[in-house]
Amino acid sequence: MSLKNPTRRSVLQSTSAALAAGFWVTSAPAVESKSPNEKLNFAHIGVGGQGGADFGVSSGHNVVAICDVDDRELRRRATRIKGNVATFHDYRQMYDKMMNRIDAVVIAIPDHQHALASLMAIRNGKHVYTEKPLAHSVHECFLLGAEAKKHGVKTQMGNAAHQDYQFRRAAELIRAGVIGKVTEVHVNRVAPSDVKFPTGLTTKLGPAKPPKAKPPTPTHLHWDEWLGGADSRDYHPDYCPKRWRGWRDFGTGGIGDFFCHHADPAFTCLDLTHPISVEAAGSSRPIPTDRAPGGTFRFVFPMRGDQPAVTLYWHGGGSGPPADIVDVDPKDPILRRLNCLMVGEKGAMAVGRGNGRVDPVMFPRAKFKDVKLPPSNVGSVVGHKQQLAHCVRHGGLPSSNFEHRASYLSAYALLGQVAYWTGERIEWDGPNMRVTNVPAANQYIRKQYRKSWEVA
Repeated sequence: MSLKNPTRRSVLQSTSAALAAGFWVTSAPAVESKSPNEKLNFAHIGVGGQGGADFGVSSGHNVVAICDVDDRELRRRATRIKGNVATFHDYRQMYDKMMNRIDAVVIAIPDHQHALASLMAIRNGKHVYTEKPLAHSVHECFLLGAEAKKHGVKTQMGNAAHQDYQFRRAAELIRAGVIGKVTEVHVNRVAPSDVKFPTGLTTKLGPAKPPKAKPPTPTHLHWDEWLGGADSRDYHPDYCPKRWRGWRDFGTGGIGDFFCHHADPAFTCLDLTHPISVEAAGSSRPIPTDRAPGGTFRFVFPMRGDQPAVTLYWHGGGSGPPADIVDVDPKDPILRRLNCLMVGEKGAMAVGRGNGRVDPVMFPRAKFKDVKLPPSNVGSVVGHKQQLAHCVRHGGLPSSNFEHRASYLSAYALLGQVAYWTGERIEWDGPNMRVTNVPAANQYIRKQYRKSWEVA
């Protein structure tokens, strides 16, 4: 499947400008909108934990169906919904029975089931809000983006910090040239470190070690539906309900969990799309091949027009940016909520989630102490969770839609895992979705599925 899109750069540029100015939609064409006063009919897949929080997406609208593999969560949520709501433990059955009544779907289930649940809705013309990461393989991420475009539906990934003031202000300051052209990015841990990125893996991948015990499956849990497309295995609390993220068959590890949040400013501000190479450095402890990796990753993005190449580091292994860039003590409280450091010719800019309406932090601090930043034109925006319904009713595309934003952020978090499992620096042909220098790595780009749970 070719992923070439000659208009993507112009769309991204308009998106970055819109974010800085306080808007929330891209310039991409949109399907016909509903009446501004018409309520939508939502279905929710996954209603506990983050799924419970994601009822903010359907707030003010009708919830006509809910689905969860945990009967306790299903009953608890059903009692809180006004009106009649249909309940299911298998989203495939929900779609079979309710598709004609559903306008939009909210998906908040383990990573390995995101793609199929989203794809079934999209191909039936339903609008979709899916939690991050968008999917569980590189192929799934770009498939969802392509299908969303093909079927003309509104989509949004749940990287809610995308709307934070500081993220949008950073885009404005980058365009104004405050730190010059950016060549380096450090994501996840902005605290400075003397630890240098090692070459290649520092740990040898060991054999998978799934739990040996076979406790009874809880009576309230529909285990086969929880497994979905993953290989069949016995229930164990090490997998479910809260530990699935660290297992390769179900989750995407720390990078899958947070890359879509913390790397978002760099992708948005710098118009990053496909990297040309990725390599991984092992974490402090060996991680079996069955596990989703931690560790540190290095991505290289090519020149974009007159913008230089960018090296992006994901610091999941305990290191951080070089100490000479961030001129404060690693224990300085200012660093606690800074997640993305962009390094330019004139200095560096750090942004973080939930910092309120304040400017990004500039480094070296002594240099920028008396520098007056350009005035902000960043306005207010429709909330991240409210954008899907807003765009369905008023037109335009949500800002973290699958086609132009979410597929790229998610896919390259997952490509970092491919580099980890391969144990080598991989060179990447993004438009053709293949590793060019390590053929064996391509086996990880797509997944295999159990029968009746296939994503194709």
